[in-house]
Amino acid sequence: MFSRLILIVALCGLLSTPALAQERQWNLQSTDKQTFLIFGVPNTDDVGFSLWCEVGKNQMSAFMPERQVPLKSSEKVPMLISVDGKQQALRGLVTKDAASGQLTVESKFGLKDVLISRLQGGQSISVSVKGHSTTFPFGEADFAGLLSACKGENGN
Repeated sequence: MFSRLILIVALCGLLSTPALAQERQWNLQSTDKQTFLIFGVPNTDDVGFSLWCEVGKNQMSAFMPERQVPLKSSEKVPMLISVDGKQQALRGLVTKDAASGQLTVESKFGLKDVLISRLQGGQSISVSVKGHSTTFPFGEADFAGLLSACKGENGN
């Protein structure tokens, strides 16, 4: 009986390995009008954080689902973004995602904002909403590609 239990546990572990092996990574995606730099699991709805823009609008948005603190839809909350320890305070708007029902926080900032220069070459980014902080690796992110697309330099 005990050896059968070990076999079942081992088999369950093997069957679940492909799902567990998928890790969040940075991915740059574009449409004709928008560009997204997403930290999530490719080909899923799993998004930890994203930066996005409408091409040629001189503005970028920071977007993050937030499940750890109590929020209300339409609430405005402080969103503190730190890049390699250098902080930038933004104002975030809480919205409810229609597809998932999950609450998200989004802040907008200009392409000439000091945050843009901090993000260029940044190695880590931390986002804090109502005291809950989440840190993401940023060294592999194609921020230069996002910025170029936002400015309309990619022929979009």
